[in-house]
Amino acid sequence: MVMPTKPENPPEVSWWQAMASAAAGLFGVQSSKNRERDFTRGDPVRFIVMGAALTCALVTLMLLAVRWLLLQPQ
Repeated sequence: MVMPTKPENPPEVSWWQAMASAAAGLFGVQSSKNRERDFTRGDPVRFIVMGAALTCALVTLMLLAVRWLLLQPQ
């Protein structure tokens, strides 16, 4: 019986996968499978950069939404 072997060097997590994982983590809906992938094959710098970028984008969008709502005539 031949056992399937795992690849010795699995591919790294791409920037798109890092962005999706950071977004899922930002909202608290990260799957266990993706979290395991991120911790075993991911480059921490990618997740830090993507997490910071997504956090800045979210804060900026919220500030713009509040400013827009405050400028609306009553």
